[in-house]
Amino acid sequence: MTFTFDLTSQPWIPVLRNDGSFAELGLRDVLVQSAHLREVAHDSPLFVASIYPVLSAILHRVLLGRTTRERITAWETIWHKKQFGVEEVITIDAYFRRWSDRFDLFHTRFPFYQIAGLEMKESSALSRLAMEENNAPPQFANAANPEWQSPSPALAAQLLVTIQNFALGFGKSSKATIAGEEIEPPYSADGPLLRGFTVWSSGETLFQTLMLCLVPHMLSTEDKPCWELDAPHELRDKLVNGKRQTTPPRGVCDRLTLQSRLIRLLPEEKDGAVIVPRAYFTQGRSLEKDATGRPSFHPLKLYTVSKKEGVMVMGLSEGRAIWRNAHALLSPNAHNQTEDNLLAWMRQLVADGGVFAPDFRPNLNVVGMATEPGKAGKFLLWRHDRLPLPPALLLQPNLREWLEAANEDAERVAEEMRRRFKIVAITFIAGGTESGSKPHPDDVKAFIYKFDPRRSFWSHIENHFYRLLKQLPEQPELAFAEWERDVQHAAEECLQAACNSLGTSPRAISAVAQIDVKKGLQPAYLRDPKSYLAARKQREKNLNTASDDSEGHDATSTSSTPTAP
Repeated sequence: MTFTFDLTSQPWIPVLRNDGSFAELGLRDVLVQSAHLREVAHDSPLFVASIYPVLSAILHRVLLGRTTRERITAWETIWHKKQFGVEEVITIDAYFRRWSDRFDLFHTRFPFYQIAGLEMKESSALSRLAMEENNAPPQFANAANPEWQSPSPALAAQLLVTIQNFALGFGKSSKATIAGEEIEPPYSADGPLLRGFTVWSSGETLFQTLMLCLVPHMLSTEDKPCWELDAPHELRDKLVNGKRQTTPPRGVCDRLTLQSRLIRLLPEEKDGAVIVPRAYFTQGRSLEKDATGRPSFHPLKLYTVSKKEGVMVMGLSEGRAIWRNAHALLSPNAHNQTEDNLLAWMRQLVADGGVFAPDFRPNLNVVGMATEPGKAGKFLLWRHDRLPLPPALLLQPNLREWLEAANEDAERVAEEMRRRFKIVAITFIAGGTESGSKPHPDDVKAFIYKFDPRRSFWSHIENHFYRLLKQLPEQPELAFAEWERDVQHAAEECLQAACNSLGTSPRAISAVAQIDVKKGLQPAYLRDPKSYLAARKQREKNLNTASDDSEGHDATSTSSTPTAP
């Protein structure tokens, strides 16, 4: 039986419409209707992060213009239309017609994002694409979900796109044959998006988001998405004299659609419906560092420089929300060094002026996965955060300095909360022993972990930070002062709540009495206690002087014009 599933027309990409309704669409309708869609809407942030590179690669191939200048002009023309117009739709349709066989999930010669003719001794359950060797949590569902009993082509397509970007590099790869040729891949390597933050800008509609993900520049003749290649497996990692040999990326389309795994889906018929229960699966191609240690930069990644590791991707830590790294995310030093750098492109558009409307307020989307310390293959969580991104933040370094200062203030306050609650913990635990001896450090650590006021503190101030992001470009001093008050009030409230959770026993009351919950949590005080106290003393002196002067003035005298503080 011949199987077919046309990804351009069959529904498989879940989206949220502007009216709030949900739908599943094929590639063509996602692009053509993008002005009427809000976003790609899937439970897995990994699929959401993975589908944008596919859509971007398609748009790179249909954007008119041969030179970078011509492509930038074409980009700006489309942007001001606020949708893909008739001309663009004609071009999109022409592209899909030309490569129609390459967008068939089960094509015999060119199956989408797969390797035709791939054979292995054993196939894997489709869930292998969602939980690679059980080292990562399932990205879409679990075995109890009925959908896994008869996996649909749409689910298989979602898993395929995701695993090519988020495959876990762990363990020995299985041998395979391709068109009769036996291959022995090197050990498996991470997919291009697995480690560190994956970032992109989003607008009010999916159309705006797709355009912000499209950095127009001249494409080399060799730069093609994987589905345009007749033999994409030839770019796979190889073992040469016992060492991994990689193929350098040929451009942005190549990077965006790199096949980190050699895969062939194995469809079957069940009760008159097509299902995809199994697949062949082994190591494909990796974005490894070159001989000089320089990484192959990915358009959706941010990088930082470590003295020990050199250039490395910026990553997520458990218990630390992404917004707490906002100043680092927006730093030019965090941007990669490729011509398809998304944030650098946005900065250029803001600097040029006339492209974005004055009220344009995009968001910065950040998807990240956290691993257990020392265990790179054990994932603790992943998350998809959206941060307000006022365009001015990209141009004005001083605003990023405000953000860094804001985060540093919050860190100081959180550390002071921990210090004070540790005193409470030591006193409380000691009060429960007959001798009142000093408690064991592990007991204190466990106590603090159970009642830690910092957990609620960070969640309390998150929305305040988003407000700071929005207000900072307009009135930085006022916004920062408001932020400091919000941080102080949240710290006092959360520390008091943690103390209250200990109860009202004499033992608890005695422990809480060792600290002052309401004083000394001002960010400015913790930043520089000496200067803070001196400034407060001066303010009090000025108030007293002003009070004495007012008593000495005649009631009918005219007041002078006030000056800014």
